[in-house]
Formats: sequence, C-alpha cells, structure tokens
Amino acid sequence: MNRSGEECVDRASHRRSFSSIWLPLILGLSACHTTRPAAPVVAGPRTDLLHVAREWRMSLGMAEARDRLVEALEARDDGQGYLEKRLAEVKKLPDSEVPADSLATLPRNLRARTGIYLVLGYRQKGGGSAQIIRETVASLRRDGWRAELIPLHDWGTAEEDAKDIQCALEEGLPKVDRAMLVGFSKGGHDWSTWLASQARKLPRSEREKVRLWVQCAGALRGSVIADWGANRETPQAKAFRSHLNSLSKGTRQGCEDLAALGQDPWSACGMPRLGEVLPRVTAVHYVAIPEGRDGSTHKHRLFGLISRTVARQTPWIGPNDGLVETAAEILPPQDNTTEWIVRVKSSHTLLDGTYVRDGSVVAPSYHPPKEGWTRAGDELLWDLMRALPRSVAGW
Repeated sequence: MNRSGEECVDRASHRRSFSSIWLPLILGLSACHTTRPAAPVVAGPRTDLLHVAREWRMSLGMAEARDRLVEALEARDDGQGYLEKRLAEVKKLPDSEVPADSLATLPRNLRARTGIYLVLGYRQKGGGSAQIIRETVASLRRDGWRAELIPLHDWGTAEEDAKDIQCALEEGLPKVDRAMLVGFSKGGHDWSTWLASQARKLPRSEREKVRLWVQCAGALRGSVIADWGANRETPQAKAFRSHLNSLSKGTRQGCEDLAALGQDPWSACGMPRLGEVLPRVTAVHYVAIPEGRDGSTHKHRLFGLISRTVARQTPWIGPNDGLVETAAEILPPQDNTTEWIVRVKSSHTLLDGTYVRDGSVVAPSYHPPKEGWTRAGDELLWDLMRALPRSVAGW
C-alpha cells in the first residue's frame, strides 16, 4: 500500500546523498550492548510473543528464533489462516476477477458510505512512501471509496499525531456508515497512541462504525531500534540521527518523535483493549518477517544494515524487519480482540516481500525506480479488498 511506512531510508534518497556512503560504513562498526527490559507480567492465557522471541534469539540465535516465530504467528492468528488462504486464492486470479462475497464487489453507493482513513509513517511529504500512498488514496477515490490520508506533521510525536487523528475522525466518521483504519509502520504506533489517549472521546455510535483496523508492519508496541536511534550515544546511533536530519534538510527540531516511537503504549497502566474502544472491530496485521538465512533482512540494503548493527549492540532484540521487531507488529497478549495475521517475508518496506503461505509476490510492480513502481500500494490494497469478505466490514 506504501513502502510500509518508514521511508526514513528510502532508496532513491540514500543513493543520492553522501550518507549512502558513510552511514553503511559506520553501521558496520561494533559497539557496546544495551540492557534488556524486563518482560511485563501478563494476565491471561496468551504468550507474549515479543518477549518469547527475544528469549529464542538469545538462546537459539536469530535465524532459529525467526523460524519459530513464523510458526508461532500462525498459531496466534484467530482466523486460523483464513485471510492468508484467501489472499493465496485471489493471487491466482486475474486482477479483474473477484470472489462473489468480497469487499471488492461493494457497489459504488456503499463505497461512498465507507470511510478509509490512512496514517503514514515518517516523511509525510517527501520520499517514496508519500508518493505511493497519495497515488493509492487517489485510486481509492476514483473507485468510489471515501478515502482520506490523515495529514500529520512531518516529525510529530505520537501524542501530537493522535490529536490530529482525533480531529480527522471527529469530522469524518459522522459522514460515513462504516470505516476502516489503516496504518503503516510509525502510523501503527500513532493509531495505538490514539486508542490510548483520544479515541474514547468519540461517541460510541461513531466508534462502532469502525469495523477494520489494518496495520502494515505497524510499530504497535514501539520500536527498540527507534529507541536505539534516539537515545544511544554510539557512533552508529549518532550516524542514524544524522541521516534522518539529512533527509529532513535540517527541519527536525530533535529526536522527540523517534524517542516516542521507542515506547510501548500497551505497557502503560490503563491502556484499553482495542475491542473495548472499537467494539465491532477486527484487527488485520501484515507482519514483516526477515527473510535472510541468517535471520536478518537483505531485501533492503540499509534496513538490513541497521538490523544487524542493532542486533550486535542489543543481543536480546528479537527478529526484526530493519526498523521494528516482527512480534511488536501484533497486539499484545492481554488484548483479546479478533486478530487476523498475514505473514510476509520482507524488509520493513513490506512491498518488497512474498507471502509466507504460498510464496506469491506482494506487489509485482515494486521495483524502484522502474516506471510504475508507485502502483505497488494499489496492488497490495486491491488484493486485500478481494480477499476480505464484505461481512467483516459490516456490509
């Protein structure tokens, strides 16, 4: 749908910039380790896969931890593979064909009554993410959906973004009958923060309209790598911050946004369950699973370098896509909201990956800078619309 959010390090930019030379060199250096945070005490029958994956990594290595996590995510899926199987089915069909019960068959009059609210990750205006997501929103609108990319500040904190999300939904939800909330990378963290701090201010009748909560490589439980980038004083972390400043052309005021992304909003006292705030919602999570034989991603050069650098300095970090731990891209164990999980072997970009279920390519057009690569978001979304049944969206 976009390069899954975090275009802090998009290929076109880092190829042109001086940082494309010095950042990989500095990231290749070693440095001291960080201390692993204590696992929270969780009430309920579910295992906390985020902390279990870290234990696997420390005792078995990154590759074995990744392989075990692939199986654990399949077992965690409340749909028992339903959405993955549907995606495998539609990937075999011509683009023009759709299952009779799918959301893609919704007539235009009902599409006009269905709001799709999208939140991007970093770089709201520049980079490949913004280009892809704006093209995707325009395509949705041409097809009759009431789609909106919620405007956020370029380098806003999660709390600031949550307030902007609230304003957009206060205006938008009264105009629709059903709604889908979509987040990419940092956008998933922003949605989680909105859930904790703002969402319950909406009338219940408006919150009941939200039927789907779709997150693509969403940093739902924060990012250890973001915390590393914001707070560590190693040469590598300083280089990472300098790279972000180069991408922002000096407009960043600090690392408050990055530091906020390093926090897990679900660990806060009083954090509600998703289903308590959005009582009729189904959560859909596209999780990015590193595909390399060593348990790291190699599909995106810089994401892979970041992943391996942080892994050397943080020996307890679990399998990750280059910016977010894979197990941090699903709901925490204390949340019992219905959750459908789609596993993708990819970098944090997500669009460069293949589905675990059948090995099909997520977005065949995604070959930047080859002409047409910005249509990749449409490919992901169209397949999702063909795979989702109308009933799960309330139609």
